[in-house]
Amino acid sequence: MTAHIGTFCIKSIKERVSEVNISRTENFCFGEALSSVYPLLDIIFKYLPFSDLRACRDVCSTWREKAEEILLKRTAPSWFTCYKVGSKGLPEYLEEELVPKSVDYCLLSVPRVVSHFNNDRSVKDIQHHGSIFDGIFIPKIPSVRTVMFHCNPSKKREVEDAVQKYIKKNEQVKCALLFCKTQLLESLYTFLEYIIPKNKPRTVALGGGVIRGTKTFQQINPDKKIYTAKDVVCILFLKDTTADIHNFNAYSCVIRGNDLSKEEFNAELEEFRSNIILKNHSLGFRICCSAKYQETELDSFEEIFPQIPLLGLDAYGEIGWNSYPNANLQNEPQKTKRLKRSTVLPIAENIFSTIFILITWD
Repeated sequence: MTAHIGTFCIKSIKERVSEVNISRTENFCFGEALSSVYPLLDIIFKYLPFSDLRACRDVCSTWREKAEEILLKRTAPSWFTCYKVGSKGLPEYLEEELVPKSVDYCLLSVPRVVSHFNNDRSVKDIQHHGSIFDGIFIPKIPSVRTVMFHCNPSKKREVEDAVQKYIKKNEQVKCALLFCKTQLLESLYTFLEYIIPKNKPRTVALGGGVIRGTKTFQQINPDKKIYTAKDVVCILFLKDTTADIHNFNAYSCVIRGNDLSKEEFNAELEEFRSNIILKNHSLGFRICCSAKYQETELDSFEEIFPQIPLLGLDAYGEIGWNSYPNANLQNEPQKTKRLKRSTVLPIAENIFSTIFILITWD
């Protein structure tokens, strides 16, 4: 191209061909030869399915390096943050720019969004000038499936239909996130009995809270449904029990009290950290009482769980229990067993507390 004032001249419309210098040797490797034609390998690997991309690592050292680089991007979580809404509304922007049309999703309206995704912003800035919307993208995890649905936990038949529809017989709930607009009280435990393994409630990480409301965008099934104030939105992480692969874990921790010093808060968070094993990728959720003092909690999480993205929100009431190895359960209250109940569940309703949920995977 020859540049002129305000114009440019194209000398040729022929596609530029990159020079390839592949020498014939006795130890010629076709895989290494393809690697020298940049960016051919990048383009091919970008579109390969997960299983094929893993197999490519065995071809040669160059392929292994490139395949692992792309695999790392595919298996790591990513996030987005909105600080200001323009002429285009947030739902329209999500639908057009971020969320695939084949995905159902739900927006949670909460008292405040308090997330910590990287070190670009100070914790003080996040606390006092938070975003108006945060979101997380979780990659496809082998042998793990994520489902979302609404149901009224006080209606037994509706809960049974939801469980039958969304949870397969070969799947076990590993993590449950529950959000509602009012206190569920007894119906919360009725609902949990349907999704929690009998007599093994601590094997399921549990978190959630009472929020302002939800807005569901049904991309797959556009039939509109009116949800009542008693409905709960449930997000489940389901593990395939037939798969011989141990690539996913979920943990939850409840830190109670509104008058804890930073040292006391850190001590409980450090106990949680010391009793869990993190895999290659991790993601945290934080639900905190909106009326609780929380100025140093993000600092504490960053100190004890560095470089782990944390999606956080305030709530009017917190749902969760301790679910991690060696958790001290002696002083934790148990839900009084009623005659109609088949199992005893830990207390899941909390006040003036912070709930941390961690999912970790390879």
